[in-house]
Amino acid sequence: MVRVDFDADKAFLTEHNVRSQSTILIFRGGREVARLVGQSDRAAIEQALKALSA
Repeated sequence: MVRVDFDADKAFLTEHNVRSQSTILIFRGGREVARLVGQSDRAAIEQALKALSA
């Protein structure tokens, strides 16, 4: 897990088209496989992670 500073790491945000501070990107093999935008509760995050193993 990596936390990105929304105000300091503009290059990362631009590269990954992140527009909102409350964005979770999930990567597998260096590729984005899921994106949660907005306030995500634990259940939503767990569901996104479980979908990766399906």
